[in-house]
Amino acid sequence: MLLGAIFILSACDFAENRSSAMREKVAKAMDAGSLTPDAKGMVQLPQELEAASSQGRAFVTIAPSGQRWLLIRYWIGKGANFQGYVYAPGASWKAGDEISLITQCIDEVGLIHNIDVGGKSDGDWYAVSFSLH
Repeated sequence: MLLGAIFILSACDFAENRSSAMREKVAKAMDAGSLTPDAKGMVQLPQELEAASSQGRAFVTIAPSGQRWLLIRYWIGKGANFQGYVYAPGASWKAGDEISLITQCIDEVGLIHNIDVGGKSDGDWYAVSFSLH
């Protein structure tokens, strides 16, 4: 029983590390200019990076400061609900802050307001979520 629990915890840790490594690859590709959003802000990730997102997509929002923020959703619920990470170099958000980002709602890509910041994850990544109340 204990051995099984250790295996499960190790597998979860490996999955999170892989997720973090994949997000970093996506951020580096965006910074290098090799990921280009369409006119609505959506980026179809290349095959080697698709695993970073639940649907192989990322979304770019241009911040008021001119910086590009990158949203990667890892869980998508009913309607517009999601959980994910935002790559936002230079941001100083804290848990409880609300931000506006471009994402996909059903089949429409557009701006969604009041996305909740859960806190800083690692590097320039922040955990975020959106839920219809």
